[in-house]
Amino acid sequence: MAKPIKQLNKEKTVLIIIFSLLTVIQFLVANTLQYHPNYDAESVFVGAIGFATTGTLPNPSYFATFGNQWGILLFLSALFGITQFFTQNFFMVYAGVLIVIVNTGLYALYNLVKMRFSQKTAFIVLAIVLVYPPIYVFPSVIYTDVASIAMPIVALNLFYRLTKCETPRKRVILSILLGLTLAIGTAFKITVLIVFIAMVMLTWAHKERLKIYKGLLIASAVIAVFHAALTINYRSHISSELRERHQTPWFQWVVMGLEDEGLADNMWGGTNVGHFYRTTFYLETFAEREAFIREEFTRLTANRTVSDWSRLFVHKYIVLHYRADFAPGGTIVFSDTDTGFKAWFRDVRFTPLYIWYHRAIIYTIILLAYISIFFKKRDFVASLALLGMYMFFIFLCEVRPRLLTNQFFIFFYLAAISIDGIICKLKGVKAELKNIDNLHE
Repeated sequence: MAKPIKQLNKEKTVLIIIFSLLTVIQFLVANTLQYHPNYDAESVFVGAIGFATTGTLPNPSYFATFGNQWGILLFLSALFGITQFFTQNFFMVYAGVLIVIVNTGLYALYNLVKMRFSQKTAFIVLAIVLVYPPIYVFPSVIYTDVASIAMPIVALNLFYRLTKCETPRKRVILSILLGLTLAIGTAFKITVLIVFIAMVMLTWAHKERLKIYKGLLIASAVIAVFHAALTINYRSHISSELRERHQTPWFQWVVMGLEDEGLADNMWGGTNVGHFYRTTFYLETFAEREAFIREEFTRLTANRTVSDWSRLFVHKYIVLHYRADFAPGGTIVFSDTDTGFKAWFRDVRFTPLYIWYHRAIIYTIILLAYISIFFKKRDFVASLALLGMYMFFIFLCEVRPRLLTNQFFIFFYLAAISIDGIICKLKGVKAELKNIDNLHE
């Protein structure tokens, strides 16, 4: 009895040391890289500060256009409203919360791999994440991409606990927690939904699927109620007149994903949809914007052949992984237009070394994620479900590397399936060789 307790304490001690050092480094990096965000991140950041300190939105037309940013605005404004009495450095307040979010996701990954496979595999995956530079820079990325990074892996962790749970009351609690995790995640970034759809697919292959589907139904109800409340709150602050003039139809993002202009030669940012976006933006009414988007959808789909669709998918896939990153701040981009924290890494003496080191790690993880489907005894269905939804996302949505930031830990989990499978196969080979040696003796 004493031995397991000793091992448990040793594991906890190691984890406390690792996560303490990680937190300190992340905080120092964020403190060094303090900058004023731009583009969408600036609108959300400035809007949250104004909302928290004055009670009035300084940029309501932005949120009328991009209603999907309302979730992160409320989260930040509540955070800034509480902390404004202690500090006015809202950047570091946000970075501090992002440190907690990122490290919660990392622990959820470690715990899930340990629960599904082994402590040894969990530590191997943890070590790989820790030698991957973006883990130290993620909390400095002031936007929804990192704010939602923990939710998919935490949700997957809760899902597997739900599949093993035998107590009805505990299943309800796990289902509610799963729903809240996904509700908050999708309020920050809708791409978190990928993992929920994968869970529905995973459940179908489970022996006790009815029990799990009941849990997912509870989770769905929690998500629905949460987003209904969010919508009511949004409409109470953003007038119907503003929405009529500025609101973007949700279908626009799907149509933008069908555009192929710029895909062949733009390996960095995704498709070149500037003309399409500007045309939509300057139309006066919501009905006009909807009509234009439908016309564009018809134009893009009417005469495309199977070959055209295949070429589009391949181009989108290349663009998505060319930089080998999952966030604009995760990979340091060396460009004259870089601002803030990215400029800190612009010294060209480090460019080739950093790029190759960075890509060697993430391409290895992506490869391991793909081959996880061959380890049927490990988590075959999870690999198919998660990778299937990922491919569907590439086909359906506008491709920009940062849009998959919240799937970062999911890819490491898929890689863990392969790592554990390889370890088991090597053990099998070693055992066979040992048996052969014994026979010869």
